[in-house]
Amino acid sequence: MSFHKPFYSLNIKSARCGYVICINGAYVEVHEDSESLAIEYPVNHWLKNKQNNIEVFLSTIDDPETGKARVRRDAVLEVRLYVKEAESSDKSLVSQINFDASKLNRKDENAIDYDALNNIDEFCSGSTTPGSYAIENGKTIASTEGEYRVGSIIAQKGKSKGLCLTQPIELPLPHPEWMFFSGETHEIHFNLSDDEWEDKRTEMIAEYQKLWDALEAKDYDTFAAQISDRCKEIDLAFYRDEGQTCKNIIRKFKLNSSDPEWPLKPLSKNSLDYAVAYNQQIVWMHPWDKPMSGAIALKHTKSDMVNVYPLAFAKINGQWKIVR
Repeated sequence: MSFHKPFYSLNIKSARCGYVICINGAYVEVHEDSESLAIEYPVNHWLKNKQNNIEVFLSTIDDPETGKARVRRDAVLEVRLYVKEAESSDKSLVSQINFDASKLNRKDENAIDYDALNNIDEFCSGSTTPGSYAIENGKTIASTEGEYRVGSIIAQKGKSKGLCLTQPIELPLPHPEWMFFSGETHEIHFNLSDDEWEDKRTEMIAEYQKLWDALEAKDYDTFAAQISDRCKEIDLAFYRDEGQTCKNIIRKFKLNSSDPEWPLKPLSKNSLDYAVAYNQQIVWMHPWDKPMSGAIALKHTKSDMVNVYPLAFAKINGQWKIVR
């Protein structure tokens, strides 16, 4: 490998664009309005050695030009995958996806023509050319011997509407395959009856209740055991000392909850929804209007502020495990 401890990050810049961005079907970022955004996330814990997919699900948002929801004509998005040595600040570009909605073919002022997506070189102009790449002296160069292989971007209709862009990438990572890749699959809401969905929510809230009970009782040994699988993988993913992630989470919770104005927020099934990632293997509970948030949180008694501890599950060999 070019890097002894490769540290990958995903950089996102957008304007007038709504989207869900995933790696291997796991949510990295959800943006549901037209405000400009520039943000970067570490992503080792979503990647695996060799084959991966970066997925951009462009969603419809309200367009002041037409008064309707659509992928706006003036939407632009740039998604870049970087790698660096873990202890370094110098990063190198692995791949990028550029999107310009003004180049899309449309049936009318609102609807994308999904039968005419063959001009991907136009609406994804400037994206990484498919091929093999090596990183030498911090620069990414085309190389038949390169360990980074970027595939052609695939454009297709999104899960319900909008547009999905998928970029396959092969890259080196010195870690074992993460637990969630072997998780059982779960149906999304639209494929279940209301009763089936309620059963899923009930099952999931029972798992969160175990976490909540341990934290409310300040039984941090039990809580540490509950999140141990997750923490071990995060330690591995980011080259931390064993146990560091778990200690950091508990230290932060103890510090924040020591203030009597920050009690543990009660779990309420009626205020929480059950989310399934696009890979259908990772699930979590969240407030109805905050899909990237979580069910475990401290709530300030004199304001609407919350301090959230996001935790997500996968069912492996019939048992729920906290994987993220």
